[in-house]
Amino acid sequence: MHGRGEYIWPDGLKYQGDFKSNVLMGHGIYTWPNGSIYEGEVRNGVRHGVGTYKCAKTNTVYKGQWCLGKRQGKGIMYYNQAATSWYKGDWLNNCREGWGVRRYPSGNVYEGQWVNNIQHGDGVMKWIRLDQQYSGQWVNGIQEGKGTHTWFRKRVPCSQYPCMNEYSGEFVQGMRHGKGKFLYASGAVYCGEWEHDQKHGQGKYVFEGGCIYEGEFVKDWMAEFPAFTPGPSAPSTPYPDNNDSPKRLIESRKISSMLGSDMALNVQALLNRLPETHRDQEFKQVEFAVLRHIGLLREIYSFYSSLGHQQTPDKTFPLTHLQFSRLLKDCKVHQHGMTLAQIDRLINEYFQPDVVCSPSTTILPREYVSYLITAAYHIYCKDVESSNNLLATCFSKLMRQNIIPNAKNVKVHPVIACNHQERCWDIFQALCKANSANTDKALTVRQFILMLKDLCLYDNDLTASKVLEIVSLENPAVYDGTHSNLELEMAFLEFFEALLGCADVKCKSIQTTKWQTDTDHQYETAVSSHEMARLFTREKTEQTQYQALALKEADEGTGSEADLEDRIKKTQQFFTQTFFPAYEHSVKELVKERLKLTEKS
Repeated sequence: MHGRGEYIWPDGLKYQGDFKSNVLMGHGIYTWPNGSIYEGEVRNGVRHGVGTYKCAKTNTVYKGQWCLGKRQGKGIMYYNQAATSWYKGDWLNNCREGWGVRRYPSGNVYEGQWVNNIQHGDGVMKWIRLDQQYSGQWVNGIQEGKGTHTWFRKRVPCSQYPCMNEYSGEFVQGMRHGKGKFLYASGAVYCGEWEHDQKHGQGKYVFEGGCIYEGEFVKDWMAEFPAFTPGPSAPSTPYPDNNDSPKRLIESRKISSMLGSDMALNVQALLNRLPETHRDQEFKQVEFAVLRHIGLLREIYSFYSSLGHQQTPDKTFPLTHLQFSRLLKDCKVHQHGMTLAQIDRLINEYFQPDVVCSPSTTILPREYVSYLITAAYHIYCKDVESSNNLLATCFSKLMRQNIIPNAKNVKVHPVIACNHQERCWDIFQALCKANSANTDKALTVRQFILMLKDLCLYDNDLTASKVLEIVSLENPAVYDGTHSNLELEMAFLEFFEALLGCADVKCKSIQTTKWQTDTDHQYETAVSSHEMARLFTREKTEQTQYQALALKEADEGTGSEADLEDRIKKTQQFFTQTFFPAYEHSVKELVKERLKLTEKS
């Protein structure tokens, strides 16, 4: 075969074009049985050179260079019949590789470097409908490295401010993370550190009027003024396109809030559990429900965040995780089928899946309200008959039955409760890990009772039944006088306050146990001299601090000065002379046993 001709294979594939010495060579047309067509240059029977391929199955069209049957070199690919979605640029082994321009069906356009069909290197992405643009570095299809993201806005008539928000700096996984500068459309400027799209770390904020704040920021808030968020919240950075990353685009969706930036709700995870057609209405209704109680919610936040602090006229405090747990316990939220430990896990799962929340972890006002809505949904959703306005109904029920009647009725004196938290948290974590193969599972009531036995803390006054009474005081599900459930988990707050209850009983007549005769020697050998110095300094500082607070609160009528001082002293005595030494001694003995087992093996 030589010259022009036609050849048909048994499977129906047809070639029309040039032949040279029985080889398909030159210009030709391939037609596949399914209707796909290639027209262009052919070498040794394969597509090689310049040609056009139309795929009948996907309706895609490629025009450009080929090498050994694969798209390679310069070319343009149309992804739909309307030719509104296309890529024009470099190809390698059928993949977008090198420099190219991609236009998505939405109209969004990316121009820049590609590796293996993914944006990788330097590039510019324009979101047409969102009026946004990112110019900078990309890694595996996501903004990462140094770049500039611009949010274009229509200029307000007679405004002196620029018509855009713009961030220039470092990105990680599509979020502002590292050091960067944000120019707000209002004229304000922030320059400093970022973490997960929020101002976090050291930074400088210049207000519209020229005033300057320079210092630490925590989760978009000024650390010294946690109740005040400067300027509007910085918008999020969208991902390339919904065709490439539908999940990521949904996750980056933000819903404007009528509550203001400090109370803007984050309930997207709950909305995702509801029918998509109901979500906007659900969000609006739960916002209305929060708005009805906004004054009370702010008052409660301020009250609990100030527990254990000496109040000053110009200082407010962020709520801590421990204080939030105290609010839930005061309001008997844990008496409706969910323990505090389960609520803790739920909140971590929804909001901070990769973070271990310590008692001192701060909770901002908007987080605090979102946490309450989340807890309300999981507690009351089964009791709500109608499927309409589900979030608002559950939240309103929580406010009506739990929050309003019980909030601010604190059962434990905040000055006493604030002492020794850090060390008890370390012990609580160690006990949870030691008693459960599942690290997410908390300590159970049974394990707490057995722990006190192992530490030899029981005596005539502090008995197992007395401990059960202490633990069940605010949680009848543990023991109601007839039936008990010792497998219930204990959150850290319950563990810590149970120890405080033990301290009240134990300090009535402190018994000296067999190992306490040489306490100083055992304590020194159980921990290093450096640790001893650190613990002594910390506890001495805490003692001075809380005694000062005690005197102040005694003057305000929270109890007689003598009684409060005596209780603080006895509690201090229980922890420093009884519980902590007993725990260190048990750890030391456990290490010895393991060493013996190792030597034998």
